[in-house]
Amino acid sequence: MKGFDYALESVLKIRMKKEDDRLFDFARAKRKHDERLESLKEIEGEIGEIQESFSNTENKRIEYIKNNYFYLENLRFKKEKTKNMASEAGRACELKRQAYEKAQANRKTIETHKEKQRDVYKMEQKRKEERMLDEMAVTAFKRKREL
Repeated sequence: MKGFDYALESVLKIRMKKEDDRLFDFARAKRKHDERLESLKEIEGEIGEIQESFSNTENKRIEYIKNNYFYLENLRFKKEKTKNMASEAGRACELKRQAYEKAQANRKTIETHKEKQRDVYKMEQKRKEERMLDEMAVTAFKRKREL
């Protein structure tokens, strides 16, 4: 007897591959977002260190203070730029996550359909088997009756 053969198996495989691709894209976007946030934390730490060093500058030269001030401004600019990049990476990450969830839903739809088709196939096989057993019982009854 032939086993269950799902007609949409190729569609299921394609959707599973698409889901895997979307998961990979999401993981890559998440890693990029996390890197941006880590970079932002590092810059904020540097800004904190520079601001702390400003508090001890009573006896230091004006040139040193000026250099630190420009460095601090540069760090603040860098912080804003990194913050924007992190925000953009976060949006991209969210879009990738949504694409992954959509691909996952599509795959689950096909898998549910496959399970229903398998149930229909099993019921059909059971019906055929019952029909065959009924025919065998009728044939055996007729033989006994003829004897």
